[in-house]
Amino acid sequence: MGGPIPPEIVAEVRERADIVEVIGAYVALKKQGQQYVGLCPFHQERTPSFTVSPQKQMFYCFGCGAGGNVFTFLMQKENLSFPEAVRQAAEKAGIFIPEADGPGEDPRKEKLLAINELAAKFYHQMLADPLRGAEARKYLAGRKVKLEAIKKFSLGYAPGGPEEFLAFAARQGFSPGEVEESGLAVRTADGRRIDRFRQRLIFPITDRRGRVIGFGGRVLGEGSPKYLNTPETVLFQKRRLLYGLSQAAAGIRQAGYAAIVEGYVDVIAAHQYGITWAVASLGTALTLEQARLIREVTSSVCIAYDGDRAGEAATWRGLEILQQAGLQVRIAEMPVGEDPDTFLQRYGSQEFQELLERKSRWLIDYKLEKLAANQKPRGVNDKMKLVETIIPDLARLEHPGERIEYARVVSERLGVSMAAVLAEMEYLQKQDKKVKTRDTKTGTALQALPAHERAQGQLLAWMVQDRDLGRRLLKEVPAGAWADPWAERIAMIMATAIGEGQPGIQWSPATVLAVVQGEDTEAAQRLAEIIWRPWLVPATEENINANLACLKSFALRQSIDTLKQAIRQAEESNREQEVSSLLAEVIELEKKHRSLRFSPGKGGREYSETGNA
Repeated sequence: MGGPIPPEIVAEVRERADIVEVIGAYVALKKQGQQYVGLCPFHQERTPSFTVSPQKQMFYCFGCGAGGNVFTFLMQKENLSFPEAVRQAAEKAGIFIPEADGPGEDPRKEKLLAINELAAKFYHQMLADPLRGAEARKYLAGRKVKLEAIKKFSLGYAPGGPEEFLAFAARQGFSPGEVEESGLAVRTADGRRIDRFRQRLIFPITDRRGRVIGFGGRVLGEGSPKYLNTPETVLFQKRRLLYGLSQAAAGIRQAGYAAIVEGYVDVIAAHQYGITWAVASLGTALTLEQARLIREVTSSVCIAYDGDRAGEAATWRGLEILQQAGLQVRIAEMPVGEDPDTFLQRYGSQEFQELLERKSRWLIDYKLEKLAANQKPRGVNDKMKLVETIIPDLARLEHPGERIEYARVVSERLGVSMAAVLAEMEYLQKQDKKVKTRDTKTGTALQALPAHERAQGQLLAWMVQDRDLGRRLLKEVPAGAWADPWAERIAMIMATAIGEGQPGIQWSPATVLAVVQGEDTEAAQRLAEIIWRPWLVPATEENINANLACLKSFALRQSIDTLKQAIRQAEESNREQEVSSLLAEVIELEKKHRSLRFSPGKGGREYSETGNA
């Protein structure tokens, strides 16, 4: 799709696109005061917590934290890039955006995508080579991987030469530096570039659109690590990817759920046996971003990890993540010593599907059994502790009848009264309602945040409201003082936007959010939450200085702690001169820190610089 979209056109689209109309095509919205509410499309809920504000031209979900402007919504709902979302919103608003004659929407990403596609073809050809791919084909034959699956997943082989792909890429016009940026080359200690993947079976990793954005490589023969992935790049972020999702999306929709397995070969084996709705996290540590990817395709999952202790531990870790994303969760337990690949080879497709669907257990059944087996409750107190542990899972169930039925199951299995289980559930629901009311109506729940996080959020909220104040605060917040990397990223993007000073664009929270969104979608999500939250402290000089001092204090404490750790290490190694030098630095920083003092303001206790309160 065409090249970069001029910022003034982005602003026009954002201002003219009716966010209520756009979101209303996906969500049933009901007017409530000056806002619209509905059930969140990004997680499963029974009570509406998804809110759209025509005044702010933004949306926010108080249940899962999703939020942003019309572009954010289209990006998340339709899996679009920022320029694609702008163009789709423009089409809905009747704004024509001409196609650019230049390169694609992001020349750097387009270049890296081209290198990855080239690498996938190169590795695939190497696997097919009669001599060079023989060892890899022998391994695949041993794992019963057939030719159809090899083609479907574009499997390949990286030869053992240190610069084979680098040389091949150079002949196609790609520089060694570009190959290194893609993650396909790495520097040696002497500064020489060599291929990252050598003598490994290659698994191309694609995004939702089927584009190759990275690779996984399994070593053949001796070597470490056993599996090697592309490092983090502008295209490849492991926590946001699922192996096989582009190949499995249609199968997931047809089956009505996703089967989550552990490894590349498990996914390939499942598809080979007709279980075309199987995907895998890249590593067993499932992330919330991966769970939300699944939630975009289906509302139900079945975990089918390996039948060993590691697989059970990975299952347990994934349960909370999947629930948090609003997914219904079942668990299919593999027999001890089996994984999906070996199970399919031993028992076949029908038995595996039976295990996934009829023999799998819902999350509450599984957790209750495991908790009872591990903790072995004896007395009433032990049993009620287990009830307290499992109650949050019951409270998340959508239908009242389902909650009652599972309350009965908990009552019978633990030998406690049904009334006690229901009383615990009612108490939890009342507490959750109080917390949500505080957060959405008064904002007092913000006081639970650490002081430096409140200060950071308050400063960013002021900066997006007022360009001049933003320009001042960007100068006054010292480097490294932001409490989180994403906040520093937002500040950097805003500094560029303020510096450019486009006169035709009105500075507003929604405008700034659109600018940040074009650079970093994760940072934009954080900023959307800050903009929506009810920050109640006015931007008085007193409050500005208090919050600035709070961040400075936090940065100083971090530096002091780092130096003290270095002092301990130097003392253990008897490096006395280094200890003296480090102590002098600590003393100097402690003096600076003592120049900061507490000054209570309207927004609660914050820091203030001496003499500025």
